[in-house]
Amino acid sequence: MKKNFFHILIIGFFILTHNAFSDEIINITFNVKLECDTPKGEVVCVGIGEGGKAYALNKVNDKEWSKKISIDDWGVGGTMLYRYCRNHVAFGADESFDNKNKMGWRKLKITNNSLSVNDVVRKWRWWPVDGVIPRIDDSSHSKVSPSYLPLPNFICGVQLPDWWVNEFSPYVEPTLDKIVKKAKANWIQYNPIPEITQFYPTPIIVREGENGTPEKELIKIITQAHKRGLKVFLNPFVWPFFVKDPSPKYHSDDWWRAYEAQWRPIISYYAKIAQQYRVEMINFSMWPSSVDSNDETRTVDELALQLLDSIRSIYKYSICISYDPYGPDLNVYGKSDNLGFGIWDFWPYQLSDSKNPQVAEMIKKLAEGLDGHLGVLSSRWGKQIILSTISSSSYDGTVIGKPYWESQLYYYKDDIKVPIDVQEQADAYEAILQTVSGRSWIKGAFSFNYNYWDSIDKAPSIRTKPAELVVAKWFKWMNPFRVTLSISISGQGTTRPGPASYVKSLGKKYTVTAIANPGYTFSGWSGNIPEAQKKTNPLIVLMEYDTSLIARFKKIETRVQEGSD
Repeated sequence: MKKNFFHILIIGFFILTHNAFSDEIINITFNVKLECDTPKGEVVCVGIGEGGKAYALNKVNDKEWSKKISIDDWGVGGTMLYRYCRNHVAFGADESFDNKNKMGWRKLKITNNSLSVNDVVRKWRWWPVDGVIPRIDDSSHSKVSPSYLPLPNFICGVQLPDWWVNEFSPYVEPTLDKIVKKAKANWIQYNPIPEITQFYPTPIIVREGENGTPEKELIKIITQAHKRGLKVFLNPFVWPFFVKDPSPKYHSDDWWRAYEAQWRPIISYYAKIAQQYRVEMINFSMWPSSVDSNDETRTVDELALQLLDSIRSIYKYSICISYDPYGPDLNVYGKSDNLGFGIWDFWPYQLSDSKNPQVAEMIKKLAEGLDGHLGVLSSRWGKQIILSTISSSSYDGTVIGKPYWESQLYYYKDDIKVPIDVQEQADAYEAILQTVSGRSWIKGAFSFNYNYWDSIDKAPSIRTKPAELVVAKWFKWMNPFRVTLSISISGQGTTRPGPASYVKSLGKKYTVTAIANPGYTFSGWSGNIPEAQKKTNPLIVLMEYDTSLIARFKKIETRVQEGSD
């Protein structure tokens, strides 16, 4: 993944210019009216400050947001650049760009210590003004549950974003809820990415570099996923984000040993976290690039086997090893529990020679690639394959095999030469999942990068797009004994278990209790439950289908009795 462009934009996204520094506090009240639809549950923010910090505004109603913000490092006389966004997300969910203002900046002249601004947001970037999601023609898709579904316990997975920014933390839980309720997944994959900052003369790897996840946040992701009944695949891998000395084609034995010495404490750290918090599967990867020479093969295999033994002494659950399609066969592959492989916008399998192909055409080409490559690999090593990534971007032409990062199409929503095409993306996911479901040697699949903002963009994320409905349909078929229980509240109170979406077992009974805050009382349940149960508390729910519950609370009215002389 070539993410330099994206990270440079993130780092420099919110820029402030001013003419004078001062220690005095500047108070600015931001009032914003929305003339566009905003996805339900998202937070409107204003981006100001060094490092692109975005402040959440307070919701007045569906169309108005406001907040007073104090800034202590800007003085009177400066000009501040700012703009509005959703969910703290710079660039991914901000105000729409236009031809005159390519980056959407707003300017504010700081004239005194207390200011008030009144703005209007007319369109969010990559989101329909009216909030209407494009529809697709699914006439060539499977309409009924097919008879060739995989064995029970198939891994129906969704990746969380594979890069970390501090703003992600508030949206871990709602993103997991959407994965359960909307994508119908039973697994998540999270990829903390240590950064290799130097290749030569000696490799250097930093655990919490550009994309490294802080420990407390990693634990939060794991525990919140488990709370919802999701299993976890932890997939740490090294990536050279800004390294200036690119790796040459061949490495010496000494270089590989130095690399292993850098990587060992990092992967051991993740193995300890995974063991302590009972992560169901981790990925074992060691090398940052393909291994080319015979001498390298022997050295890498030897080091990998030693390191794998060390990890197994720490971590007792399932280990998946990433398979390198361009590298040699390594004995370490035979020591894995499963082998991992990714399909990146149909790399290395081109699904079509032209845009907008029929689903049947894509299935034929993908089946040839999978059977002739991964099927042979699975048979050779006696291991099931986990597709750690299945990916199709939502721009016109994705199925001809050109990965999205090669052209950065993700970022250019308004490039009319390469329009968005959610139909092609949805058809591609249909082709993938039809093909995958019929092969017993494929154990699971993870849809790529379920971003934590809702956007109809050209990225391979499925969130909000019609492709999410395709994935949910297939995951539902692949997990016939899994249903979802979604709990929310209206009024002042909470529930036990807490408001969230949970993976549950079909036919089982679960107890849900409503707990009112002081001064409030429970008034009943709403949702798809029998009428006779709507006043029952605690409520015993028989999970015969996906169930949504809303616990409603109302304020206790107090009456003052009038006295008489």
